[in-house]
Amino acid sequence: MIKISSQHYQNFSCQSAFSLLEVLISMAIITVIALGLIKSETDNLSQSYQNLLHTTAIIQSQNLLEQLQLTRSVSLDEWNNENKTLLPGGHGNYECNTIQCTVNIQWHIKKNYALQLNGE
Repeated sequence: MIKISSQHYQNFSCQSAFSLLEVLISMAIITVIALGLIKSETDNLSQSYQNLLHTTAIIQSQNLLEQLQLTRSVSLDEWNNENKTLLPGGHGNYECNTIQCTVNIQWHIKKNYALQLNGE
């Protein structure tokens, strides 16, 4: 006949509870780390999108400056229609004097952004 003491069960229970506590703490730590990584990745994606829009605005402005250098007259409505499709809330204008032209373009994500380029 096998005899099992109650002391053996008490030691087993304490060890199991301690393991469970370790697992819960480990899961909490992993969760905090994962949330930090997700936040970091979200910020990176947001910054990449803002950089893409800024680059698009520069290209749009440079294209308009090149057109102005060639013809000195550009359809602002057509250019702004392109801006609206490429940039959220995108619109702009230009001013030319005898020496140079200045192009202003603006767009809106969560706050207003603006870009100004000068060309001769």
